[in-house]
Amino acid sequence: MKKIPLLKSSSEIQSIRTFFLKEGFALLALTASLLFCFRAWVSFSRKIFLSLDTTAFYYPVTLWVHDHLIQGKLPFISDLFYNGAPVAAAITGVLSPLIWLIHSLGSGTFLFNLLFVLPFVFYLFGAYFLGRELSLSTHASVFLAFLWTYNGHQMAQLDH
Repeated sequence: MKKIPLLKSSSEIQSIRTFFLKEGFALLALTASLLFCFRAWVSFSRKIFLSLDTTAFYYPVTLWVHDHLIQGKLPFISDLFYNGAPVAAAITGVLSPLIWLIHSLGSGTFLFNLLFVLPFVFYLFGAYFLGRELSLSTHASVFLAFLWTYNGHQMAQLDH
């Protein structure tokens, strides 16, 4: 059986170096902003940092879905939703294999916090790379990522 090397040539190594030289500082700044924004979440697996609708409604449902997925059952109908509504109608993506993978990573509070923070990671880096793909400068792309991720609408979702 023939082995396939991960990096085929020095040009690939050079392109990786070029990427990090070009984008590294911006990615570091974006990561630092994310860590600063969620700095209170150091005890990520011990405490839920959200309240109101999130704690009263989504947390119990997330735990219910998690329990079903861990037991190998598909979570279809729950009494926690409007007296028996379909789970997929109330929680987008609950039947996604990516969500199932995330449910296998942890349990309870860690999982709930991860499911909340993960979209912010996608917002931040996705908006940055969208800006770069649209041929914006590095600074403009970082600014776009900040505006999109930390705007009023996204941040208002922290407690809703």
